[in-house]
Amino acid sequence: SYEKPISGDLTGYLRSDVLYQSSFYGTEANITETGDSVRINLRAGVQTERWTLEVFARNVTDDDTPQRIGRVTRFSVGSSDPNRQTIQLNPTKSRQVGVRANMTF
Repeated sequence: SYEKPISGDLTGYLRSDVLYQSSFYGTEANITETGDSVRINLRAGVQTERWTLEVFARNVTDDDTPQRIGRVTRFSVGSSDPNRQTIQLNPTKSRQVGVRANMTF
């Protein structure tokens, strides 16, 4: 995070986050693995005591590594369908870019 006064009560800022998560397995069988993940978030803006205006970018590198992975077992009681096991992935949100404005009353 970096802040610098611009003029009067107006301050400019730059902020970044780097989130690293090493690869992990989805189940105790170690069959499915996520791979390493690096997500970078950036923000830049100007602010006073009453308002803030910023531009932001989340997941700048558009990392698509799943946030979570796990096994799901579905039991079929009294059915001709056999029991099934599947792998469930929780995807990461893709890159997001935007402008945000806040005002305090």
